[in-house]
Amino acid sequence: MKKYIKTKSFGIVEVLGPGSKYSYYRVRFLDTGHEDEFRKDALLKGEVRDKYAVSLCGVGIIGNIKTRGKYKRYYTLWRNMISRCYDGRNPAYYGKVEVCDRWKTFEFFYQDLPLLDNWDRDRYEAGELVLDKDLKQRHSKHKIYSPETCVWASKIANSSTQDAQQRTFVATAPDGTQYISDNISSFARMIGVDRRQISAVLHGRFKTSLGWTYKYLDEEIV
Repeated sequence: MKKYIKTKSFGIVEVLGPGSKYSYYRVRFLDTGHEDEFRKDALLKGEVRDKYAVSLCGVGIIGNIKTRGKYKRYYTLWRNMISRCYDGRNPAYYGKVEVCDRWKTFEFFYQDLPLLDNWDRDRYEAGELVLDKDLKQRHSKHKIYSPETCVWASKIANSSTQDAQQRTFVATAPDGTQYISDNISSFARMIGVDRRQISAVLHGRFKTSLGWTYKYLDEEIV
């Protein structure tokens, strides 16, 4: 067996020696330092995967955990969190919100979720709870997702917290009619759109949404 083998997608691995099972070898991925065991045939073909390689939005790492079955709902939660913080093409992109280093790895994110305040697996899986970053960071201009700053909250409490932090904005309809509001959620319900569409325009991610434009009142004299 060669000392170093080039993989198809995860750089070079160093072969450390025989693995714990027949025809398996233990290797170290040079890019991340992660050690794992693989069958000899897969290793020689370079068809091995580094579980700790960055694979989402330039920051997200899966880790030693599955993403399907009982983990699927939690993986989707983690993936959406990473995307909203680091993918500028996401319509719901935050812009000034980060994820702590630990939670950039899905394995560790999943481990920490039951440790957060108000955790209830049954209520979460029934769709009654959301991961809230705002309750503990009401007055922070630069928010972060982390074990110290997040709690589980009902959807109503989460929406109320977001609305309480909002500023008055001007909405201009496709026909030029203007409206003034200080509550994104209620205005979104009134015109029948997703609140994220309004937020995306207010934060400059899009110029318009469905023909509507939105600007904070202190940015425009109406």
